[in-house]
Amino acid sequence: MSYAQLYELSSPILKAYRDDLERWDKATIEENPGVPFLHWTRDNGTHLSLLWPPEHYPKRGESVRYLFGTADRRHLVNQCVTIAEYFLKPFSPALLVVYCDSQKPPRVINEELAVEIARTYRHGMDSLWKSEEWRK
Repeated sequence: MSYAQLYELSSPILKAYRDDLERWDKATIEENPGVPFLHWTRDNGTHLSLLWPPEHYPKRGESVRYLFGTADRRHLVNQCVTIAEYFLKPFSPALLVVYCDSQKPPRVINEELAVEIARTYRHGMDSLWKSEEWRK
């Protein structure tokens, strides 16, 4: 998906914090071509969750710097679910939710489907990591 497609969908909705879309989301999408993502647009900002391939994450038992501390790969993967579930709450609805994978054009989805996609992604990573051979 090109950033231009996401911009076309999100820009009319976004009233404030346009740097979220025009600077940060743009750079992230362009620097990571082919990485699937979920994107939420509110009138005051956006949120982008990349659904990274498994090799992006730390090895089993390792932690990396994250926000104000550290996190292991399970915590990092779980963040996409936490964020998707956050947008289900009545005080924080998104006005637009977009899912994009490298195989299809972006599509507008609802919050419930975003949660399902995030949970399926997490389940896939958990299943892969349970294998004794994966990234020892």
